[in-house]
Amino acid sequence: MTVIKTPAVHGAEFNKSEYESVSDLWDTYPALRKSVLFDLPEPFGSEIEMYKDRSGMEGRYGSHLVVLYYGQIHSEMRRLEDHASVYQAELVAIHMALTWTLKLKEVKSINIYSDSRSALQALADPSNTSELVLEFKRMHELATARRMVYLHWLKAHVGYLGNVLADESAKDATKIGDVGWTWKKPRSRIIKDLKELQLSGRFAGLLAPKAGLLLSSYQMSI
Repeated sequence: MTVIKTPAVHGAEFNKSEYESVSDLWDTYPALRKSVLFDLPEPFGSEIEMYKDRSGMEGRYGSHLVVLYYGQIHSEMRRLEDHASVYQAELVAIHMALTWTLKLKEVKSINIYSDSRSALQALADPSNTSELVLEFKRMHELATARRMVYLHWLKAHVGYLGNVLADESAKDATKIGDVGWTWKKPRSRIIKDLKELQLSGRFAGLLAPKAGLLLSSYQMSI
């Protein structure tokens, strides 16, 4: 029997299963790699429109979704685990919007607006194989099975009603007592954890050799 040891750096264990993984790009035939496109039109105000925002305050992260149809018809918030990232919170907010579209049986067209260009670009990239992005693409496929779902980028802080409402309450999502979304630690967290270990004085130098080996095992660098 082979025993696989948990990587450790100066006594601190780093369990690979706790961190988000990246699939091998070449496991998927190029023609089957999915790309979720977005465009840049301003809100129309005549169809169902979903706006999302995220917030990170004092080590807590939250996502907020607002749905408008001639006025606000739905709102929900989720607090993420404290090891999350702002980028994850952005994707979670879009995932919340897609999940809610599945409840709309008779609606044929939905518009989702986001001011996070980086999140939208990650979803549009067919070569992005992070677990969270692939989960989003799976949900997008379900949501678009019976309706048209359009993703749009818009500028932040320019006064769009839905964006203002989402932004105002996103900070409240970080104050929710219970965690409403559980996901693995982002890969960027490995480097952050190593740096915190360094600052604690448990190993010297920019990164100890064992830390470099750990990053190599995760196919990362610093």
